[in-house]
Amino acid sequence: MEPTAGVLRADDDPAYRFLLDNMLNGFAYCRMVFEEGIPQDFIYLYVNPSFEKQTGLKDVVGRRVSEVVPGIREQDPELFERYGRVVLSGQPEQFELFVQALAMWFDVSVYSPTAEHFVAVFNVITERKRMEQILREESDRRRTLFEHSRDGLCVIGTDGRVMEVNARFADMLGYTPEEMRHLYIWDWDVQWGREEVLSAIHELGYHGRTLVTRHRRKDGTVYPVEVSTCKLAWQGCEMILASHREITQQLQQQAQLRQVVKMEALGTLAGGIAHDFNNILSVILGYTELLFKQLPREGQSYRDLLEVYQAGLRARDLVAQLLAFSRQTEGEIRPMLLDPLLKEVVKFLRVVASNDMEINLHIKSSAAWVMADPSQIHQILMNLCTNAIQAMEGRAGCLTVTLEEVALDLQTADALHLSPGGYILLVVGDSGPGIPLEIQSRIFDPFFTSKAIGQGTGLGLSVVQGLVMAHGGAVEVESKPGEGARFRVYLRRISPAPPHPGA
Repeated sequence: MEPTAGVLRADDDPAYRFLLDNMLNGFAYCRMVFEEGIPQDFIYLYVNPSFEKQTGLKDVVGRRVSEVVPGIREQDPELFERYGRVVLSGQPEQFELFVQALAMWFDVSVYSPTAEHFVAVFNVITERKRMEQILREESDRRRTLFEHSRDGLCVIGTDGRVMEVNARFADMLGYTPEEMRHLYIWDWDVQWGREEVLSAIHELGYHGRTLVTRHRRKDGTVYPVEVSTCKLAWQGCEMILASHREITQQLQQQAQLRQVVKMEALGTLAGGIAHDFNNILSVILGYTELLFKQLPREGQSYRDLLEVYQAGLRARDLVAQLLAFSRQTEGEIRPMLLDPLLKEVVKFLRVVASNDMEINLHIKSSAAWVMADPSQIHQILMNLCTNAIQAMEGRAGCLTVTLEEVALDLQTADALHLSPGGYILLVVGDSGPGIPLEIQSRIFDPFFTSKAIGQGTGLGLSVVQGLVMAHGGAVEVESKPGEGARFRVYLRRISPAPPHPGA
């Protein structure tokens, strides 16, 4: 055994020996064995108790490491390279190294006190490395969840500045993630200014909160968004995690639901009124017809009574519209071809319209079969065409009616709240002044009219919408000021009806 005296003074200094024996770090004093200048092995000259406790190696003093740990030279050549480099250069090194032969991680500080000798002071850090790996994997997992979240996620500092965003949120606002890191919340939020944001951040607790606001994209467009926020603490720093979800479609669906509820309530009210009013009208018209038989046609009383009778007939027509709006009239749903009905309506319109009114009919499908009630389809056509003629105010204009087959893809069908597939498209367009943008969202509301008092009931278009929806279809309008209006009615196309027996 080689003595340690003169190098570590362990033999002649009890205090030094006490220090080595009681230190928590592992300590090994070794001599490097070279062959042709290449480190091949090393011999343990002294190890402290902590060495044995940390490595589990016993009785190593005076033995080669290749004897103590068979195969270590082949499995861990880097260990010998590092120790040999320190011995040859005299420059100390500190490093972390995984020793495969022992299946352990070491944090090592090594220096050379004299030629061919080195001292290694170390700690086994296998458990720490395992925890670091777990944390890295957890961090990677969280990063994956962060990046692949369906919601837009953003980490914000307490000063309101963006610290990190996922690609989803950057796409929502039209920025790149790098551009987002130079922005503050108030750069994209329409409703919250700087002072409001900072105050909200200060008051925000770790339980978080949810709010609805509006965001402005890079291109200037604004959209509604639901934001859920909570405060986080990481390594002594506070930050805000905000989850953003666009709710444009959700708000549209809520508005549609409110509209459906409103329409059902109005339909119930209108139906009840219409039935009672119809009973009253039957009495008025019946007694008026009896009085006609008692009065001479040439008298003023007869002419006055005729005005009363005609007003009663108009009221009866209004009742019919109310019943159609409330869908309390029974209809005959059957396969029908739209071409003949369309030609009949256009022929009638050409007779009653003014001479300077141009009426065009374009039938692009000779097999426009639908499941429908003919009388209700007739009412839809008459209401739309009459509305178009009135919109042109009796002046010279052009009414165009088009019938064609279309196929709706998933996106277009969703926008119309229909299922994809084949449809018959009926288009009624006019060359009138168009519908102002501010009232386009209200034109299908019952009793809404832009006409002068006494010139319209406001039921025509609401009846059209109600009848079309009752047939499982959809109606939409396209209009710009000065460019007229085009109403599009979509009805589900069916296969041609089979011929009648004996046909």
